[in-house]
Amino acid sequence: MRAACCALCLAAAAVGQSVRDRVARTVTTVFEQGMREGQIQRDDPAQLSRLFLACVGEFCEIWIAADPPEEIEHCVEKLMRIFLHGVAVEAVHGRGRRNEKRLS
Repeated sequence: MRAACCALCLAAAAVGQSVRDRVARTVTTVFEQGMREGQIQRDDPAQLSRLFLACVGEFCEIWIAADPPEEIEHCVEKLMRIFLHGVAVEAVHGRGRRNEKRLS
């Protein structure tokens, strides 16, 4: 997973829009598959892809600028945990979403 995240960061920074579009389509496909398999809640997969890639891009910027750089493995694990499970106590402790308030 660490290698995939770093490769994604480098690819997004070093290549043109067509490759970024292919990466976004690939990530969207992963979200669609996860939804079909019931592993990811139903939502707009393209929007989730854009949000995820924005998180990854910002993560890379912050990680590269850190002085001294944080340990990449720890950072990637935290990014994935937060993106997949959120930061709310209910999400962290597995109590479900019953008390969740929508932000609108």
